[in-house]
Amino acid sequence: AGLILHFVNQVAEIVCREFPDQRILTLSYNFSSAPPVGIKAHPNVIVQICGGGAATQARINPNVPVSRQDAERYAGWAQVCDRLWAWDYQVNGIQSINDNFKPPMWAMDRTFKWLHELGGFTGMFIEAEWNCPPVLPDCYELNTWLSAKLMLDPEIAIEPLIRDFCEGYYGTAAPQMLALLELKRGRLPFYQLRTVDLEFMRQAQDLMAAAEQTAAGDPIILGRLADVRINLDLAALQWRHQLWIEFLAGGGEVADYPWPMCMLRQRVLDTLEQATSYWW
Repeated sequence: AGLILHFVNQVAEIVCREFPDQRILTLSYNFSSAPPVGIKAHPNVIVQICGGGAATQARINPNVPVSRQDAERYAGWAQVCDRLWAWDYQVNGIQSINDNFKPPMWAMDRTFKWLHELGGFTGMFIEAEWNCPPVLPDCYELNTWLSAKLMLDPEIAIEPLIRDFCEGYYGTAAPQMLALLELKRGRLPFYQLRTVDLEFMRQAQDLMAAAEQTAAGDPIILGRLADVRINLDLAALQWRHQLWIEFLAGGGEVADYPWPMCMLRQRVLDTLEQATSYWW
């Protein structure tokens, strides 16, 4: 990082003689992650710190704190550079079985507020591309809207914003969508290995069906609900072995299993015809 910053400082010195209002950005990333010793950034240099254990996607589980190493890294860069940006990751790995159950808004809120408390951070880039097209990620529209609100005011309370969004976006189905969000929130302390269990899926499917029934006759709201439905059904498919074992262990009969794979697969395909947003 010291070698890179030495080079970037020289670039900034040359550029800013003619263009004093311009900024030169460099990254704290991989081999340049650790803050350097014995050098300070030029006043017009921005250092953007990329991810690590402080990123949103690493903190979905509320029991996962920022590691001491990451805290020291961020605080160390604040001593080196007066202009800091963050590169926040809300994506998950393409190999993850949790891509269709990853509501990051509460972790995002913690990330923004933690960076604001550290001081020196004036910019944020959020990497939120989706690894499983053609469907959008869980809560994608809400996450995007909340990200914009938090960029304007990192200290804003997000619970009223979540309610405001759901009431405006899901209309008459807002109560069910808010209840579904709270149900998901209750499972986040078990993220990633035990995110979904049988009782969660039963309650979630009931709420989803109630939301669709409430919005019957409103194609716009039903289209928005379709994005949520697809992710819920994909989660049921992804966790089907665990759900199946738990159902049978609880005394369930094979013929009574509520989410057989062939039914869910067909419903996902049918729901895609109603979904509002695609990557393909």
